[in-house]
Amino acid sequence: MSGFSTSETINSPIELVFDRLTNLSNFKNWMPGVLEIKIDPDVAIAKGSKYIETRRFKNGEGNVQMEILDLVAPNLFVTGFNTAGTFCRYEYQLEKESSKTTISLTCKVQVIGFKKIWQPLIAWAIRLQDKNQLKALKSNIENP
Repeated sequence: MSGFSTSETINSPIELVFDRLTNLSNFKNWMPGVLEIKIDPDVAIAKGSKYIETRRFKNGEGNVQMEILDLVAPNLFVTGFNTAGTFCRYEYQLEKESSKTTISLTCKVQVIGFKKIWQPLIAWAIRLQDKNQLKALKSNIENP
């Protein structure tokens, strides 16, 4: 399994950071490469909810079917995808520090089958795309 970890301290209360992190329609305003989120507006965000991210890649745009794997307000938000033998899990953990919030992202990538030899390259591409998520979220919250 490959992946990466990163963390940031955001000068906002944990409830606000969690609300902004889990507001799927707001993703395009801070998540690098996300152009649009498609989700049924009548469905509450919960463990098992599915949505589609339209992302910009080096070669154009593409859709990724995502799922909320876990959700425990205001401390844990886990999303991921499983496409063509590539499983990617994004785990966001939030900790309250007086009036600030420390948020950590751990991304794990696992490739199965014949594509397994490409796992380091796939993990590198995902890291390149997503390593600055928390910096962008921090900027979106602290500098609206």
